[in-house]
Amino acid sequence: MPAAWDGRVWIGAGCAYFIGEAGDSSPHAHHLVQVVVGLAGDVSIEDANGDRCVAPGVVVPANAPHRIVGDRTGLDSDCLMIFAESFSSLGKRFSERRGESSACIASVDEAAAAEIREIVRSGRCHGSALVDEIVAVLSSENWRVRPMDRRIALAIDRIERNFDDDDLFERIADTLGISIRYLRKVFERETGMTMQRFRLWARMKKAIDQALSGCTLTQASMVAGFSDAAHFSRTFRDLFGVSPSMVFDKLPRSSDGASPRGEQVRFSAAKQPHERSLKRRAMTA
Repeated sequence: MPAAWDGRVWIGAGCAYFIGEAGDSSPHAHHLVQVVVGLAGDVSIEDANGDRCVAPGVVVPANAPHRIVGDRTGLDSDCLMIFAESFSSLGKRFSERRGESSACIASVDEAAAAEIREIVRSGRCHGSALVDEIVAVLSSENWRVRPMDRRIALAIDRIERNFDDDDLFERIADTLGISIRYLRKVFERETGMTMQRFRLWARMKKAIDQALSGCTLTQASMVAGFSDAAHFSRTFRDLFGVSPSMVFDKLPRSSDGASPRGEQVRFSAAKQPHERSLKRRAMTA
């Protein structure tokens, strides 16, 4: 079993992926739809009841408690993980794949997993192009996703930009001309999250962005508005099943601490410009 997650990570707008060697994680849950495909063999995932799914790949629905089981049983641990915000078009497309229930962990068959392995190994695409190809393999050609309520799309944008505003929710409701109670109800219906929980997620994304840019975990937690580094660490562990120090402590730092920009992507690897190479640590599930 690998002592740490070792590979590369790409982060885009509303989605991310990890490619590399995965270790164990503790039980955790997040609002992200997660796809895990073994690149050299089966993957192993445990659900909230301790039941283990061993398959070429799995789709973990949003808010489903689970944990990644590493190489303890001799299974290959090299894998691809894709994360998508559940309320995004991509997240809905994963959730509605082939008409399967989105309430439980679903397996990916060997034929689809083999096609995904070939896409990854070929190296012909990276970033959003890689995600698009994998989505095409896993989902039906004929799919329809209801557009998000425009009021909630506006609320999401405001929260992500101004999450440190104590009166933000009331300001958004006033802008939309609706009550704060109704706004909360529609927001939860559209996203599957409370507004408070989404604000916490916006803080987490900001902290991750700062950590990838070269900040210390203490600096990242302060910029993102966490009460302290311990609060950030607890939240990160609850969401991803590992401590942030395991992920970020060995990240390569840029000389000026600046974060590369472009399509909300953080990258530094010369041969794969849309990915960041993490030789000692990497983002986990």
